[in-house]
Amino acid sequence: APVTGASNMSAAQINEVLGRADSPASGTGAQLLEIMNTYGIKASFALAVFHHESSYGLKGWGATNRALGNIRCTAGYACAGGYRSYNSWAASYTDFAKLISLYVSQWKLTTVSAILNRYAPVGDNNDPFLYAQAVQNDMSAWGDN
Repeated sequence: APVTGASNMSAAQINEVLGRADSPASGTGAQLLEIMNTYGIKASFALAVFHHESSYGLKGWGATNRALGNIRCTAGYACAGGYRSYNSWAASYTDFAKLISLYVSQWKLTTVSAILNRYAPVGDNNDPFLYAQAVQNDMSAWGDN
């Protein structure tokens, strides 16, 4: 499934998913949608990664760091647990969108599986195939594949 292009999800749908999960990011659907649209990334892809990485900000370092995607720490970022940390959910949405747009423009990776093979490699104790399958299942369930 492609990760680029306009999302079929609305801000209300995103808020519904986050609300049902009791996510600490509840109510940020409009921000997520606007930021992903700005970068040409489907909001459903970002939301599905958020689901997989931290159960929408409820578990692990994603919860601690207000991080949608658990992006590895690099110079110039506040970090905790080896991952970038943010002062708001919207800041993490923007950082994630910028990173994924680099995958698209620099490496010409445009599908869920191609991006997740690089984003969540086996060397980081991930199974990119299962990760991609989970993300694609979410995107399909939300009517945005």
